[in-house]
Amino acid sequence: MQTFKNPNLSVISQFFDGVSIMEIKSQQVHLPVLWFCYLLIPGLILMNSIDQVNKSNSIKLRGLKFSTLKLGTVNLVLISLISLLYTFSTFLVFLLLFKIDPDIILNPNSIINSQLIIYLASILFLVIFVLLTVQCLIAVFEPRISIVGPIIILIYTIFNPNKWNILNNTMLSRFNSQLNIQLLLITMIVIFTISALYLYLIRSSDLT
Repeated sequence: MQTFKNPNLSVISQFFDGVSIMEIKSQQVHLPVLWFCYLLIPGLILMNSIDQVNKSNSIKLRGLKFSTLKLGTVNLVLISLISLLYTFSTFLVFLLLFKIDPDIILNPNSIINSQLIIYLASILFLVIFVLLTVQCLIAVFEPRISIVGPIIILIYTIFNPNKWNILNNTMLSRFNSQLNIQLLLITMIVIFTISALYLYLIRSSDLT
């Protein structure tokens, strides 16, 4: 098993090192502040704004014969765009810093390479999409506590060593190259499932 345990100091490792399985087993768990904040910020920006926009424009949308199913689909596209823009902006900043001083982003002795960075960017995009969709799912029932969903998922990930957790590969200290494909497939299944559930709930809900 190839696992990235202790990447040398760099901006990327500072953000995404996380909490290793060994730290959990030895009960030396700490809050990975940068990782936690990075994945939570999109939810804090979004909050329940999509639900509010849906309800405030529900009468107008019905007048235009815009179905709730179409509305839900538009919401999911919007969530994917937010996730993509957030991830792209992050790694664009990393790239600019790399141009200024490569050692800031990738320590010369670091095990982090370009392939890992591409995979990390891809999995972060998918995971942020999952977290935001979970948040919107909760907002259908109770918008005021929608952010609680992503917070619970993040805290669960920090304290639980389950190797099939799709957030594991957002932490460099838990990165397992042998599980890349499996975790990616599980992530896609999760995305399909929660997207279908969200569309069903939106279609069945009363937006007034």
